[in-house]
This record gives sequence, structure tokens and C-alpha cells, in this order.
Amino acid sequence: MLCTERRNSLKSGFNRKGVRNILIALAGLFVIFGAEDLGFFEGINRYCYDLAFRLRGTIRPGNDIVIAAIDEKTLQELGQWPLHRSIYGQLLDTLHEARAVGFTVIMAEPTADDPVLAAAATHYGRTVFPLYIDEHLQVTAPAPQLSRFPAGHLHIEQGIDGVTRRVFHTLKVGGWVVPSFAAAVQEAAAAPPLPATDGKPSQSDNEISTGIIQLAPMHINYHGPRGTFPTIPMADIVNGRVPAGFFKGKIVLVGPTAAGLEEQVFTPFSQQRNRMPAVEVQANILSNLLQHDNIRISDTSVRFAACLLIAVILFVLYMKLTETVATLVWLTASITVPVIVYLLFVRFGIWVDPAAFIFTAGFLYLLTFLFKLEIATGKLQQEYATVADHLKASGHATGGRGYRGLADYLSIGGINARIAILSEATCQIMEQTRQLAETNEALHLEIEQRISAQKEISALNEDLLRQKHALEAVNNELEAFSYSVSHDLRAPLRSIAGFSALLIEECLESMPPLGKEYLERINNNVVRMESLITAFLTLSRLSRIDISRQRIDIGAMAREIAEELAASDRQRQVNFTITEPVIVNADPAFMRVALDNLLGNAWKFTARTATATIEFGIVQHDTLPCYFVRDNGAGFDVTHASRLFAPFQRLHQQNEFSGTGIGLATVQRIIQRHGGVVWAEGTPGEGATFYFSLP
Repeated sequence: MLCTERRNSLKSGFNRKGVRNILIALAGLFVIFGAEDLGFFEGINRYCYDLAFRLRGTIRPGNDIVIAAIDEKTLQELGQWPLHRSIYGQLLDTLHEARAVGFTVIMAEPTADDPVLAAAATHYGRTVFPLYIDEHLQVTAPAPQLSRFPAGHLHIEQGIDGVTRRVFHTLKVGGWVVPSFAAAVQEAAAAPPLPATDGKPSQSDNEISTGIIQLAPMHINYHGPRGTFPTIPMADIVNGRVPAGFFKGKIVLVGPTAAGLEEQVFTPFSQQRNRMPAVEVQANILSNLLQHDNIRISDTSVRFAACLLIAVILFVLYMKLTETVATLVWLTASITVPVIVYLLFVRFGIWVDPAAFIFTAGFLYLLTFLFKLEIATGKLQQEYATVADHLKASGHATGGRGYRGLADYLSIGGINARIAILSEATCQIMEQTRQLAETNEALHLEIEQRISAQKEISALNEDLLRQKHALEAVNNELEAFSYSVSHDLRAPLRSIAGFSALLIEECLESMPPLGKEYLERINNNVVRMESLITAFLTLSRLSRIDISRQRIDIGAMAREIAEELAASDRQRQVNFTITEPVIVNADPAFMRVALDNLLGNAWKFTARTATATIEFGIVQHDTLPCYFVRDNGAGFDVTHASRLFAPFQRLHQQNEFSGTGIGLATVQRIIQRHGGVVWAEGTPGEGATFYFSLP
């Protein structure tokens, strides 16, 4: 019963602030409409307008308009700019079968050739000349002998970004009512009357002066970028390279296209700065008049009404749907609006500014999210207020922890899903309390099992400790055995050495050569066996003696060993290079043994090198200090490097270089006990380098 009442209370909360939310949404829409009317979105709309042209691409114009271009070729053949007007007269004589001819070249100043041009225009009868309105709002008509012919203004309206998108077909200035150049050409060609204009007379984006009234605006439907209309060099026409019959029934527009003759125009196709000659702009305007296919701009009131209708639909959908579905609706609307605008533009030549629609969809999406978040917060407060006492009695925190922002917004089921979960949890909380007691009992049993397991682990640890002590006893016995064996081995060696000495002292003269050789071999093997026993004991001792670390200079230690080696055989010439000081934290006795073996090896294996060098130093290896002993002696094959540090392993024959084969194993044991590593590099006949590290 309590749960049912709470759910009914929650349902009534959804409508509590509905009127306020609608008023806020309407206020936001009026702000968007006002911003649209004031031109805040004009930049976006202009960009979309130009982009629509580029996406649509080029539309092939009709064959009834031809441009006679005053291009570079024409200037080379007919003379420098400005051309003699008698040449224009020749052009009119050539174009006698054309439907109409319009000049976009300003001819305000009288010249000696004007009678020739006037006579040709009179004979032809369908010629239009341009008017020019200067910065002082003065209408500059053609030269006196040309002023009796039809004329039209060349003024084209540039937007604030410099792109020409529309033209005004009628200008009222200084008592003049001036038609546009394209309209005058249309009339001269006896074309159908002007089409309906875009709307009421208005002033342009960059109004020249309050003294001009611009009427009959028309948005230009550009057929494509520069070069879309058929263009023929004027020189080819005058010089007869084009058959006269080619122009029969066509309208010919004459104007400059060569660079630098006049300022060219930016169009929606000028995204790469490829501007269009003014004569081709006039060709596009004239084509729109003839084909009645100019761009028609949707009425502002119609656009706002459609935007308001869409806003109502989106507002209802956003409020009714979950956040995830509402997001999909918003994305769909944001994509659909530009698509519909583009289709209207391409199919029907109607342009609808899309910015207000897109901003409306996004604004309502965010606004309804805030409304739903506010409603959800109220629901959560009611639910928590209902169960707060029970939660406190159970030891739970009443603050709760929830997701915020996008994590909550995009969760499955939306914000209301968590509200439904909380409502269901409130109804089940008493049942969960009973289950909690059962869980506590099971937990108590699990704790007892863990205590029992802990006791078993303690017993295992004690067993491991006993095994450790037993292993230490075995090691001690092994050490005692090693000393016993070495002592037992040394006793017969001493006897052999003693009797060998007596034989040398008393019987050497009477011995045959073969006996002397055998006696020498006995003495050499006794010495070698003694060295092996000593090395074996040293290697065994390294495993049991504790390391006593202290700061020592192993560079000075290496210097001392080098001096001892040099003193042992002063006949040898060996160059020692010792880096000093080299401070490390190590056991001095152990490091003395290691350096003795490394430097002794270098001394031994450079015995057959004419100019021997032995070096001790420090380098960086993987950002850590690394120490080395390098020589230029016999070297070794790196494929056998793994055998170097194994006890009793030798890479050279005994008769080549003497030794026990335990020295490098001793070095490895010492370095490893210090926590470091040792490795070697070498090349046969070029020498070897032994590296070691100390942490």
C-alpha cells in the first residue's frame, strides 16, 4: 500500500512545473528567432548557402548565351586596352544574326571611333551598353553618341564577406530608374517579361547611400565556377575564325576576361580564390532571367512557423523518450535538416536558412535534459526521504552515491531507470534485512574456516623452518668435508713434492734425460694440483662468508694489482690504463679477489702480444654504471662465452695458457653475491672485455 501511494505521488510530480518549462522553452525559441532576425547566424547560413552550390556542382547552361571574351589573345591581335571602339563596330557587323549583344565595357568618355560603333549599333538594333554609378551616386551614361541605345547598370551586390550572391534589377538614384544590365539585354532580345522578384524592396548589406533605392532583388543561381559558359575570344570572331551562322539566335555578351583589366568577382564557387569575370556573372544573371531558375529565398515568417512546429514536435519527443533515444532523435534532426535544405535547393531552387532549425534542435535537447534532471532529482529526494529512517537504523548512509553528467545521462534506461530501481529497493528492504542476518551467519562460519586455514599455514611455516635448519646442517657438513678432503689431498702432495726435491738435490746429476723430464712433469703437476685445491677452497668459501659492504675505491685497488703484476715480470712491456677513483659499495676482500682474477687473466692472455694494453674503467650501460677490464690479448670466440664462467671450463689448451679454470667462476660468484651481473665480449686475436655491475 505504501509503495502504491509513493508511485502515485511520483507521477503527480511530473506535471508540477510543466507550464514553467514550456514558457522557458518558448522564451528560448524567441531568443533564437531574434538572433536569426538580427543576423547572428548569417555567417553560418552564408557558408551553408555557398556549400550547397559546391555540393550540387556544375549545371550545364543553355546554348543561347555566348561570351565574347576580351582575353590575352584578343589584346595581342587587336591592340592594347582599351580597344578602339571601331573594333566593337566590326564585332557587331559580324554578329548581325545574333539575338542580342550586350557590352559590359564602360564607354563613358567620347572617342573618335564612336560614330563607327553607333552606326553599327543602329544597323544591328539589339545592342545594350552599360551604365555606371560612381561613389558620389552620379549615373555615368555611355558616350553621347551611344546614349540613345538601351543601357543597364552593372552594379552587383557583394555580401559582407565579399561574395556576390544577388543582384537588384532596378535602381532609383538621382531621378533615374535604372534597370539591371541583364534585364536590359533580356528586353532587347524580346525575351519574356521579368519573373517575380524575391520579395519586397530592401536595402543591401553594404548600402552605398540613402540616395539609392534598390528594388527587385534576385539571388543568382550560378551554373558553375569560372568557365562554365561557352566563351570565344573576341579576336576569333572579328577575324572571321568563327562562322557567322554560329551566333544565329544567340545572345552574345562582350566583356574583358584578361587578368588586370577589371576587378573580378567572388562567387559561391570561389572557395579556392578562383574569381569570376564580371561578364560571366552577367551571363549567369541573364540565364536566370531567361530560364526563370533563380534561387528563391524562403519567407522569414514561413521559416519561423516551420521552425516553431518542429520545435513543438522535438520538445514532446525529448520529454517522452529516454535520454539515449532522445540523443538519437537530436542527431537525426541535426542531419535531416541540412539534407532537406539541400534537396529543396537542388530540386526546386528554394533556399531555407538552416541555422535556426539546427540551433533550435540543440537548444531544446539540452533544455529538456535539464528539465528531466530536475524532475529526477525531486524523485530521488522523495524516495530517499521515505527510506531514510530505515537506512540509518541499518547503518547505511542516506546520501547515496550516483553517477552525474554524461555517465548518468547515457546510462541504459536513462535517469528514470535508477529511480525505478530505488523505488523497487524500498519495497524489498525488509526482506533484505532478513537475508542479511543469514549472510552474517554464513560469514561467521567462513571466518572460522579461515582461522583454521591460518593455523595450517603456521604449521607449514614451522615445517619449512625445520627444513631450513636441516639444510644449514648439511651445508656445514659439506663445508667440513671440503676442508677434510683438501687436507687429505694436500698431505700426499706435500710428500710427493718433498721426495721430488730430494731426487733433484741428490740424484739429478746421475739421472738420464728421460728421468729428468719425468721428474719435471711430476713437479709441475704437484704445483697445478695445489693451485686447484686452493681455488676450490676459495670458491667454496665464497658461498658461506657474509658480505660486509663499505665504500671502497676499486680504481685504487686495480692500480695496486697492476703494479704487483708489473713487478712480477719486469721483462714484459704492458701499458696499464686505470680509471681513478671508482667508488663502489662492496666488500673489499671479495672485490680484491675478483679484480685479482680479472686483471690476472688479462695479464696472462696478453703474454704473447707484442704491445700489450690492459684497461680498467667505468661506462654507462642501460643508464647504470658498469665496470670493465679490457685487454688486447688472445681473445675468444663469443659463441663459447657461456662456458667462460663455469668451473673447470677452459677455452684454451693448458700448454697455451696455464690456469685452473676456476678464476672466472669465482668472479661470477662474487658479483652475484653482491647482486650484480658479469658478462664478457671478445674477438679471437684481438682481445677480450669483461663487464660487471654492482647495485
